[in-house]
Amino acid sequence: EGSLCAQLCLNNLLQEEYFRPGELSSVAHQLGENGRRSASEDYHTFLQQPSGNMDHRAFYSIQVILYLLLRMICQIVTNSCR
Repeated sequence: EGSLCAQLCLNNLLQEEYFRPGELSSVAHQLGENGRRSASEDYHTFLQQPSGNMDHRAFYSIQVILYLLLRMICQIVTNSCR
């Protein structure tokens, strides 16, 4: 089982269990696919490389953590404006 440090960090910061393990993996893969589509390098070489958003131990990049945190902030702001 992979490390859950990022998930625990986000949930502790928000003081509630908002994020589950699969959600971080899903976002990491989504960001990786978006990066692959916009790659300016040799396309075939780029596709052969592993994603930098998550490693084999399930450690997540800061981009994944920021994406989820910003998404949660947007939800909080949207709900508070209603």
